[in-house]
Amino acid sequence: MTYSALSKSQTITQDILYGLLAVVLLLVSSVCAADKINLDIISVSPEPRESKKKNFSYDRLTDQSVNVLRMWTRAGAMSWTQPIPVVVSASVSKKFIGQKGTVKIHMAMRQKSGVKLPARIDVYAEEADNQVHHIGEWRKEDSEIKQGRLSDSVWIEVPIANIFKNIKFVIHSDGRFLSFDELELYVRNNDDHADNRVSSAYKPVVQDSLQRFSKNINHQLNFDMALDLNDQPDMELQLIHSWADFPDAEQGEVLESLLFSSTERVKLLRLINRSEQERCVEPISTLPLSMSWVEPVLAVNGLKKYDPLVPVKGCKLLPTLGHAYLWLAVDSQSQPQEGNLFIKTDDETIREIMLKSERIVKKDTSCLKVDVWAYQNEKPIWNNKQQAQALLKSAGVNVFFIPPSEIPTIDAKKKQIKRWQALNQYVDFYAEESGELLLFLGLSKKSRQWDAKYLKSWLKKLTNLMASHGYSNESWALYPFDEINRKTYKPFIDFAKRVKRYDPKIMIYSNPVYSASSKTALSKSDVEEIISLSDIVQPDMKMADQYSSDMFTKDGAEFWIYENPSYPAKSESLSFYKELPERVVKKGASGVGFWAFSDTSKSSAWSDVDGRRPDWSAVYEYQESVIGSRRWSAFKEGVRLACE
Repeated sequence: MTYSALSKSQTITQDILYGLLAVVLLLVSSVCAADKINLDIISVSPEPRESKKKNFSYDRLTDQSVNVLRMWTRAGAMSWTQPIPVVVSASVSKKFIGQKGTVKIHMAMRQKSGVKLPARIDVYAEEADNQVHHIGEWRKEDSEIKQGRLSDSVWIEVPIANIFKNIKFVIHSDGRFLSFDELELYVRNNDDHADNRVSSAYKPVVQDSLQRFSKNINHQLNFDMALDLNDQPDMELQLIHSWADFPDAEQGEVLESLLFSSTERVKLLRLINRSEQERCVEPISTLPLSMSWVEPVLAVNGLKKYDPLVPVKGCKLLPTLGHAYLWLAVDSQSQPQEGNLFIKTDDETIREIMLKSERIVKKDTSCLKVDVWAYQNEKPIWNNKQQAQALLKSAGVNVFFIPPSEIPTIDAKKKQIKRWQALNQYVDFYAEESGELLLFLGLSKKSRQWDAKYLKSWLKKLTNLMASHGYSNESWALYPFDEINRKTYKPFIDFAKRVKRYDPKIMIYSNPVYSASSKTALSKSDVEEIISLSDIVQPDMKMADQYSSDMFTKDGAEFWIYENPSYPAKSESLSFYKELPERVVKKGASGVGFWAFSDTSKSSAWSDVDGRRPDWSAVYEYQESVIGSRRWSAFKEGVRLACE
């Protein structure tokens, strides 16, 4: 599962226009050259995608060469896909230290291609004694910049209060793409409408910037926050809509009792400490249920989401007027039961709520094939394999994946003894599960090749290995190419035909995708040929919307659908996860999936800015284990509802 890069423009008209506009911009820029300060770019993190090309250097940001059309396709730009905040570190001459300045950044902007202005820019200074200062900011919501009719780029100006020797620029994207090609610094003599404040900050500056970003977003508490003045309970409990995306924006209901039923298996409570002292509160239930604290996380777009479900163990400290969210969940009850929820502090019960549960039957969710691209090599989520697998099964996941790194390549020149051993262990892990296995080969034109002469021998060895673990031909499939488009259509057809020629019983899985680009879009006949060679076909939702379900099933293939959450995944609405299974069923499909269970690019799922890109994982690592989330619970609930 990947996101494709933006397409290039190769029209002569655009290139001529591009050259003329570049000359004009250079002439305009030269007017202020007398006040310009030379910038020495020290580093850019994360590295742009152009960094892999020959002759790449940071000098392109200060070479006075601007790109006005489709900047992200030009050699002189720096571009990112799914970026965390980009940090540009630079230094300036000492003679300018202490003066006021203006930063100018030449940014790409093309709304219809998904290239937007950055959401926010923060400027920092770092001194030799490690003190960090916030010296300037630019916020998109305060800007009146609009895209020009003749260009795909704009200049952004950021006033800075004081020039320091070492400066860092933190640039937040608004969406999945970010591109700029020029960074300039000028002495500022006119202070009109400029914020000249220097404020303290902390390291790392990305975290400081993200906190500032989040504070500017409306996270207003929509409920009364006051001390107990009218003999009300010091610890107030409020019932919140379980699937509210922003619980802090909910007023809440006065809570005296709770009823769990087959249609309401989870409850979200807000605890507010209205006493004049901090309290360490511990919930205790006499009714069998799971209890978790819902912790807040910041998405890379600055939104605060209450998502991770941390199991209740001991007490939680609440300051005066502090609040917390408690998640209660009942999986099944063989008969109606009653109990109590006690909120205790220092062994003293300060609140007591009656709990009731109707008879709740655990539903069979096998009506759907459920896949979420959970790969065991995705750390840290899979550091505890048993817990990760238990979370998958709890949501009805019954289709499991083996990554390319654990599968021997189709290459006669390599014995790959260790690869075969690794695959054997991987398959053995799932042998006792009542699910299907998809072996993702990761084939491509450029990187992962296959030897047609060796294919027959490789397939025979693979089939024997799967059979030795009890897997029939109907319980596993080859997944040769990911997200098939026009560029990988022919290689897929070639591979699938060769496999079927050797053994028609070996199943093939495909996931063709919709594309708005003429270069990568599949025609209807392309899709039909892919389906004819597939035993399982799982298009993305956009492609499924293009054609009838009959087209996907007419050759006897299993028809599944997947859809990706919006970017970044942490800020996606809970309704997306909860409603996806039912939407798939209404399309006539028998399988559902989304990206992804555990993809964090090997960084922590708790932070969107500690890896090379924001996390797609719907669960979180916690201590020595892995825990669920409200997003994961919403998907679990959606699968259950779809199978009723």
